[in-house]
Amino acid sequence: NMACPAWLSSIEQQLTARDMREKIPFEHISDSYNLLLAENADLSKRVHDLNQAVLQMKTDNWNKTSNSVSDVTDKDTAGDNDKKSGSAQQHYQMASLQSENEALRQELMDVYRLKKENEEALLRLKKQSIENEELILQQTRSINEVSIKHHALSNEHQELKEDDERLKSNLYLLNNESVELRKAHDNAMKELDQYKDENRRLTEQLLKVKESQMEHFDQLNDEYEKLRKINEAKVAQHTKEAEQKLNDALDIPANVMQRRHTMSGAYHSPTHTHQSQHTSGKEQKTERARHRWSIADIFGGGGGNGNKDGKKQSPAHAQSPPVSAMDFSVRGAPTVDLYGPSLFNINPPQLKSRNWQAHKGIVCALNFDVTGKKLISGGNDQMVKMWDAGSGQELATLRGCTSGILCAHFSPNSAFIGAGGNDCQLHLWNVKTQRQIRVYNGHSNKITSIAFSGDSRIIYSGSHDRTLKFWDLETAACRHTMSAHSSVNDLCISPDDYYIATAHLDGCIRFWGKRDRKELFKLSEHQPIQTIGIEFSPPDGIQILTASKNGKICIWDLRKQEKLHEIFDKQYKNTNLSGKPRYSPDGQYILGGSSVESNTLDGKYPLFIWTTKTAKLEYTLTEHSAEISRVVWHGRGGVVSSDRNGMIATW
Repeated sequence: NMACPAWLSSIEQQLTARDMREKIPFEHISDSYNLLLAENADLSKRVHDLNQAVLQMKTDNWNKTSNSVSDVTDKDTAGDNDKKSGSAQQHYQMASLQSENEALRQELMDVYRLKKENEEALLRLKKQSIENEELILQQTRSINEVSIKHHALSNEHQELKEDDERLKSNLYLLNNESVELRKAHDNAMKELDQYKDENRRLTEQLLKVKESQMEHFDQLNDEYEKLRKINEAKVAQHTKEAEQKLNDALDIPANVMQRRHTMSGAYHSPTHTHQSQHTSGKEQKTERARHRWSIADIFGGGGGNGNKDGKKQSPAHAQSPPVSAMDFSVRGAPTVDLYGPSLFNINPPQLKSRNWQAHKGIVCALNFDVTGKKLISGGNDQMVKMWDAGSGQELATLRGCTSGILCAHFSPNSAFIGAGGNDCQLHLWNVKTQRQIRVYNGHSNKITSIAFSGDSRIIYSGSHDRTLKFWDLETAACRHTMSAHSSVNDLCISPDDYYIATAHLDGCIRFWGKRDRKELFKLSEHQPIQTIGIEFSPPDGIQILTASKNGKICIWDLRKQEKLHEIFDKQYKNTNLSGKPRYSPDGQYILGGSSVESNTLDGKYPLFIWTTKTAKLEYTLTEHSAEISRVVWHGRGGVVSSDRNGMIATW
């Protein structure tokens, strides 16, 4: 019913050829065996005839001998001539009989020898026939097994054919769906391009509005300064005139006048001083307000100076209309003061301060607390250690992890330490008691990065299981799980605590809203090389730093989603997931540790420091004798680096 496949026909042809090939020698052996049997029968018959002939000849010879003896006895009186002639004849007959007997005996021996040889050949042929029969039985069993396999393969082929038909039908449906999805994707990309264009246009409008507001603020400040000076002049003139009138109206002694003038000065000075201080304070606040930025202004939403009571504000404090680049719903984000007390002039380090052996093996986690006085480290030895950043003295060892540690952080309030790694668990310790208080389970692959919320109530974790999770610090429950589309290598939180940025195995940098937990946009500059690090620029988060595994570093302007600079140094490359570059606390420098050996000093691995504005190399520090695995830079704690040998160095 079904056409025989080519491979099945090939097997049948091979089996037929093998049968024909093995049948020919068997037929030859069988024919030889039958011929030998026939010859053996002929020889047996001939031997029997020869035996009969020998017996007959013996009988005849005996009879002749007896007759001759009796003739001699009966005719003993015969003459000598007759005796001589009879003896000669008898002698001749005996000789001929003996020669004939000898020939027959020799022929009989040849027959027996030939019979023996035939019997031996017959035995050999029987043995070979038995072996051939066994071989035939084995071949028969093999043929039966092959037939069974052939039957099973035929059934399997039929099933595969049915599956193929079903898969072809499914493939046809999937192709149709793919065409529809491709059309939908194209439409979505067109809409995304429109949104990007709209975002750029709105961003430009927002910048223009802010510039106009700044100009308006400057004008108001100038007008206020002019009015203040005019008011001070009028007050001084009025006071002078009043004193002059009073002196003219009252004729008092000079000492009384001097005392009154002193009292008047004492009365007037506090008011004037308070007014000056108030004016100076307003000027300082106005000057600082001119340089305030919020990352929420980049993505959309109002600033942090909104009036909660809904009262009308003065022009100097008027709020610009909310502009949403990606149609987010964002409340007023906290602004960052560029002139705050936490920012001061950062001088890049040039000399190593100290180093010490911290762990057995690579150190992947390294971070300061808020004060910069304490330092935590985590490595492949499954331990998290807390150090005094100034002296390098070990303060505590935190245990509980069951595999290598890849990330560790202090909470913003410095009360907790969180760590994650290859055991797929998130661990939490109390800094004061140095005891483990929580273990968060939920990830199915290693945890590569964690971060705390600004209020220290939520922990964000990214994993190679392609998810982001939001953990409640108090209840140890997972609030939300987000699909990250690709394995997460790093994550960071924006300075205003409203947005999350993630670096991925597929080479993309993705930005997410914390409230709606949706992807806002992504940067694909590094594809197809995986990205290993990201960091918002301190203190405002207007720029972001991205790094990939091939050593490429990019600096982006988030307001326009444009690349500002690119750093690509042949001597710099870090293939460790924890080896991302870092901003300096003031955002003026970029620090990166290399996993490539220095070309000037054998066996040394350098630290590089570039300027953010020009992306040019400023300093190179060479002290580590192994690949650098992690770097951090704190305003008060300085620069700390670690390597694959477990060493930590401060600069």
